[in-house]
Amino acid sequence: LSFPFTKEGYLIHLGRSTLAAVRQRAETANPLYEWAQDHYEPHFQQVSAAQSRYAELISEFNDQVPMLTADALIHACRKVHT
Repeated sequence: LSFPFTKEGYLIHLGRSTLAAVRQRAETANPLYEWAQDHYEPHFQQVSAAQSRYAELISEFNDQVPMLTADALIHACRKVHT
């Protein structure tokens, strides 16, 4: 049974997060460091609407949780479910 988690928008797969972290932290001893220099941007698993949907989610999250604290996150989650 195949379920289209990313294709149908149930899940957004950024891709390359490890490479982005290796590059950001300048982990020169990491075997992927050189590759990460040019291959760190998300590919969104080549799902056409994923990048714009991700931007919408980030914007909505920032509106709902302007300061990332446990209380703010809990409050935002409770708003969604009421």
